[in-house]
Amino acid sequence: MLLLFSSFSARRLISISAIVRLRVPRKVISIIFYVIAGFLLYIVGLLAFLNMSALPSAGEPPAWAKFAIVGGFSVPAIIALVIGLGISRFQHWKRDVGIVMVSGAGTTAFVVFGVACTLLSPESKEFLPRDKLELFSDIVTGVICMALIVVLGVALIMISKKSQNQPIVHNHRL
Repeated sequence: MLLLFSSFSARRLISISAIVRLRVPRKVISIIFYVIAGFLLYIVGLLAFLNMSALPSAGEPPAWAKFAIVGGFSVPAIIALVIGLGISRFQHWKRDVGIVMVSGAGTTAFVVFGVACTLLSPESKEFLPRDKLELFSDIVTGVICMALIVVLGVALIMISKKSQNQPIVHNHRL
């Protein structure tokens, strides 16, 4: 798509992609998608704490329903992450994916810790209904999910550091 660009000196036709290339570097756009992926991963982490039996429904939900919800919300996070990686041309992908995973899990842990501290205060009993907070009471699944994300993220960061520190070895066969 072309735009007519006029200034005092001359009129020019400039494509939109040329404007984007001039003003927003590729790395900034990829970081924006990494932030979106981290936020969506934070949502996935909160959903891992969801207690399906506390949902107001007609009966007990099937066991696979929670995995379907967490997996369904993981798809947009993965798509945003892959878009960010594609924009950065998959350079340092292990490090970037590890940072996004650890950041998303860290944000979830911070929010869960904040809610737990709030619930421990005596004043919260007056203002917060306990039946509504029971909705996010599946601590075992939430902690396991967050631990897996953190371990995988840290492993990716460590692997990327090892590959950066290794010297380049050339095999010259004669």
